[in-house]
Amino acid sequence: MRPDLQRSSSVQGGVSQLIKHVAIAAGAKLGTGMVNFNEIEAALASGVLSVQGQRLPMAQFNAVIEAEAELVVRRFVSAIDMNMGIGTIHLVGGGA
Repeated sequence: MRPDLQRSSSVQGGVSQLIKHVAIAAGAKLGTGMVNFNEIEAALASGVLSVQGQRLPMAQFNAVIEAEAELVVRRFVSAIDMNMGIGTIHLVGGGA
């Protein structure tokens, strides 16, 4: 198996992009600027963001995550030329 570089490409987007948008939204809500990625990752696992004595339920950022994920999927789908006879799509990177 060899890649066909003429038909290969990539779309930027993934978990780190979603975390970045949540970090920005959380920082704006808390008035602290962008929240550290590690704090966002921990909050996604626990369901609660704790920063500088403030606690926010992560569920309030679901709309941010869903909107950004939808944008990434749209970019991905629009990058695919369905007339090229694509048989396989490989997802790579940390989130894959």
